[in-house]
Amino acid sequence: MTILESVALGKDRNNRRVESKVPSNKDGRIADKGLKVCPECNAVWEGVHWRSEYLIEYYHEIPRYGKKEKSCPKCGDK
Repeated sequence: MTILESVALGKDRNNRRVESKVPSNKDGRIADKGLKVCPECNAVWEGVHWRSEYLIEYYHEIPRYGKKEKSCPKCGDK
């Protein structure tokens, strides 16, 4: 078999990996797992473990659509 025949049959691409050019949506779904929406103050929040502390982070710029509703610690103490 000549080089031209192998190129025509696609045999020169046996070990090349084709990567998809479409970005994956998995990252957004994984990030949304820990996020919750407070129905009282309408803020998106999550609990974060950092070193030996448990911190609550509030996000007011993240869309609320599709997130689980749960009262945040600020509103839950009232």
